[in-house]
Amino acid sequence: MGSVGAGHPVSRSTRIAAVVVLSVAAVVGCSGGTPAPEDPASGTSVAPTTSEAMRPTVDTQTFQFSADTSRSGRSEPLRAESTGRPPVQVEDFLDVGGGGVALTYADDAQPDGSLGLSFDLSRDSRFANVGESVPAVVALSEGDAQVEVLESTWDASSRTLTATTDHLSKFWPALLDPKAVTDRVSGAALGFLQQASPRPDCVGRTAEVGSTTYSLDPPFTAEHWLCLRENAGAVSIDVISNSPNGWTVQSTPAFSAHQPVVDRSLTGLIDLAAFETVFANAYGDGSYVAPEGSTTLDYAPDLPPQRLTLQLDPGMSLLRSLFLGVQALYPSIPFGAVNDAAACTKILDAAREAMEPTGVGAGNFHREVSDCLSLSLESGEATTKEARFDASRLSIMTMVPDALTTLAANVRGAVAPFLGQGTYTVNVRTSQNAAPGAASNATVNLSTKVTDNGWGVELGPNHFRVSDLMKRDGRFFADTNYEWTINRPDGSDLGYCQGHVQILGPSGVEVARYDQTGFDQCRGGGTWGTSTRIFDAGTYTVNLEILMEKGPTLRASQQFVVDQ
Repeated sequence: MGSVGAGHPVSRSTRIAAVVVLSVAAVVGCSGGTPAPEDPASGTSVAPTTSEAMRPTVDTQTFQFSADTSRSGRSEPLRAESTGRPPVQVEDFLDVGGGGVALTYADDAQPDGSLGLSFDLSRDSRFANVGESVPAVVALSEGDAQVEVLESTWDASSRTLTATTDHLSKFWPALLDPKAVTDRVSGAALGFLQQASPRPDCVGRTAEVGSTTYSLDPPFTAEHWLCLRENAGAVSIDVISNSPNGWTVQSTPAFSAHQPVVDRSLTGLIDLAAFETVFANAYGDGSYVAPEGSTTLDYAPDLPPQRLTLQLDPGMSLLRSLFLGVQALYPSIPFGAVNDAAACTKILDAAREAMEPTGVGAGNFHREVSDCLSLSLESGEATTKEARFDASRLSIMTMVPDALTTLAANVRGAVAPFLGQGTYTVNVRTSQNAAPGAASNATVNLSTKVTDNGWGVELGPNHFRVSDLMKRDGRFFADTNYEWTINRPDGSDLGYCQGHVQILGPSGVEVARYDQTGFDQCRGGGTWGTSTRIFDAGTYTVNLEILMEKGPTLRASQQFVVDQ
């Protein structure tokens, strides 16, 4: 990342404190021209003596300022003079108050190293009792329309405020309002959590591939738009975000390729490449739908989709909300671009921990966020201005750590209502286009029962009780079976069959699934074997789908009740 000065390398552990010092060296200075001559009566400019050249000072009614140039890398005298209030917009979370200091070299150059800044504020009544406010040094560089915040240290006993910089600007002592920072960050994040997207025209359409018609059941969910497409003799499914939450996507069978797309307005901090790095490592053979994003799933012709499982990822929701909230500290200035997301590979796990009800992972999350925020400063891809304001964002979040804790708590509360619907199952239904002479009035019968020999008790048709003899993992259970038969019209030729069975629990969540992968002889029925056990009381649903090689797809559904 560079060094604080010659011979002072920065380690990873000190990077958070150093990013403000080491943003980008090639910043154009803000003060130009020849400084005003010293006025002994006012005492507002540095005395140009050799002994003081390495530590120029400014003395005003509200502060005494001095600059440590021992690590500046330059031997020329540094000029310091007082200046008035910032002539630009100051964000509402900053109280700049009175005057400040302008620093320049005679040739308008920049230091080759770093400068130490020190404000003695014992004369300023605003700093007598700062309360919850955080004293900080702010800077204004030439051409900027906003001041940036330097990571600063406050000594309350001496009322001295210090910071470090590697570029010359105008500098002011200020008070940072933690509540205003927290409100700004959380307000932007929670505003995002209200968003949705319009329904695409493709939702609800079927896809025909050869003699097979594919459809989705359900055609969409409360938080996803789903679209089926024929794609070069195979099937593709588009999953499009309709919520501010992040989702993982698993498929049976696995897709052959996926193409996640992230909203490109989220540039710089974690852009598309960074999302790919973080989430590809996290999900392996699955895919993901980022907030305001989408993914396209492509399937091989001989392995068409049967089922999608979409699961809420609260950590992804927190990450996206965080980045929008932190960017809102300076809404008009985008994050700097990054070319390496390696330092962000742990941030998703940290965000998931922070979204746990106890929030025990907040500290780890704060560290990972700080590392990730440092990327634009290290990558060399950010513009000088972007890098400086990314450093300012990092300084603010470092000095107001409760902002991240509050943000995580607020997002956790906003996401909580979705946790009860944290999993969606989407079935891919198929039907065969009727061949000439194929029978269209075949039917299927479906029934349920329990295994004999004490593996459950039958109380009546489709009504069972768990066994009082057989236990597994310390719990009694009922082993429930299904049977199906096909009623074929006389003389019909339906060809071979392919069976698909889904069992839904009392809450509507899929608890078991049995799929034939190829067509086999229609033996008239199947059995739900002893490997599946029902432990909990409630009403269960068996959904059956029989694909006929030469006839229509046959479907049936049957409910059964299990008592304790």
